Amino acid sequence: ARFKWLVNEWGVEKIREMLEGKLGKPFEPYNGLVFLKNSNHEGIQPQSQESKCYINIPILGGRLSSEDMIYLADIAESYGSGELRLTPTQNILIPDIQNKEEAVKKLGKRNFFLNPPNLKWSSIACSSDFCGKTIKPHAKQVLRSLANYLNENYKHELLNESGIIIQVDGCPNHCCASSLAEIGLSGALAKIDGHLVQTYAIVLGGGVGPEPSLGRIIERGISSSQIKKKISILLNYYIENRKNSENFRDFCNRYSEEELKNLI
Repeated sequence: ARFKWLVNEWGVEKIREMLEGKLGKPFEPYNGLVFLKNSNHEGIQPQSQESKCYINIPILGGRLSSEDMIYLADIAESYGSGELRLTPTQNILIPDIQNKEEAVKKLGKRNFFLNPPNLKWSSIACSSDFCGKTIKPHAKQVLRSLANYLNENYKHELLNESGIIIQVDGCPNHCCASSLAEIGLSGALAKIDGHLVQTYAIVLGGGVGPEPSLGRIIERGISSSQIKKKISILLNYYIENRKNSENFRDFCNRYSEEELKNLI
């Protein structure tokens, strides 16, 4: 997660020269596939095998109860091949589904729905409640709170068009790469009035693809109770001032850090 800062400072060529020097020979050129967009095969997608599909279930923050895990395993056995797969964005995929209508109906009975905005599949948060480096509210709680707020208060079509992805780190180790998302939240502990408080920095404009960029820290020391309001103000300004169908990342990168800070 932190190597990106060295690549950003040195550049790719210097990194290559250093590694080739240690290896003692040049790297072979890579001519394979290049990922041009951040997509997570949302929802129901066809497989190469005839009449089969897979279902990608959004598990915002990647946290499930044991009862939910057993429920999904039962669906995999009843409607698929008994296999479950984990995705890099903390979701669960059930392959080899043949009766997708019945499987989707069964998922809905447990509140696993496939019609949220794409950010519910793409957004991630670290396990800061597990590693012990943070206090409440932990990263996964903050992610669920913000993503659910956006889901309930903005049109899904707009959220999908904006390309917004949220990545939340609980501490400065950046295990969820908050600087590589359109909206990043980077946690840190701070002492306020003698009490230890969990705060977050707002990071905007990061992303991957043909023109990758690291997000910029716009404001530090934000309490979790302020996050939704500040992001909402910024998103409303984006809706009113974007150029044509400009995505959120490009919109943010048209403004200086000071200008963005003044907006929120």
